[in-house]
Amino acid sequence: MAHFGEPLVILSSVDSTNNHAMKRLKEGKIAHGTTFFALEQTQGKGQLAKRWESRKGENITMSVVADCKNLQIQHQTQLSSAVALACYTMLKNYAGDEVAIKWPNDLYWGDRKAGGILIENVILGQNWETAIIGIGININQTEFGLMERKPVSLKQITGKYFNPIDLANEICNELELIFSHIGKATFDQFHDAYNAVLYKRDQPVKFREGNIQFEAIVKRVNQSGHLVIQQGVEREIASGELEWLS
Repeated sequence: MAHFGEPLVILSSVDSTNNHAMKRLKEGKIAHGTTFFALEQTQGKGQLAKRWESRKGENITMSVVADCKNLQIQHQTQLSSAVALACYTMLKNYAGDEVAIKWPNDLYWGDRKAGGILIENVILGQNWETAIIGIGININQTEFGLMERKPVSLKQITGKYFNPIDLANEICNELELIFSHIGKATFDQFHDAYNAVLYKRDQPVKFREGNIQFEAIVKRVNQSGHLVIQQGVEREIASGELEWLS
């Protein structure tokens, strides 16, 4: 089986690397590991139908194709953790210990968002066929438009310029190391590693559920991929059930 990032296809401009990868997948023209890296995305995707803003040629905007036929549907949360950890490791190598993973798979430096992940799965019946792994990380961009959460880039953190394609390859290499453990007992070590760098862990956070705002302590992410918060008693939260306010 090919490795992630082989081949790494450079695209001048696309609406979304995830859209492009999905289209090529439906045409039957791509294999496991194929990675599409866009210099420009005109309609980059974020979580919950949000757009991902990125200036041309300055950041990582890519989608990685993963063959998941040998995995079970319940292992989707492990893939999400694996991708987040791969991105975290690359970013931490340059930005230091202030890097964290905000559940379910955003990348933060301090209280500022450095990147995000959007995984779109292809499932046929009970079979998990393929995952399209979309990754966006701020690398060299230093000016951003009005956004809900103030973003940050690696250049802003370090004062240095980086080659986004080189860093994309580093992520692919990290993902390669973790992916082989998905669905195995050895993945527990990566689940623990994810929780060890969980944003706001053991700290109070404000949430909104419908029209109700409340504060709870972030405890951990469980094996099902749910966020466990404590408000007197512990409670499991699935992605999309609550809005994270602070």
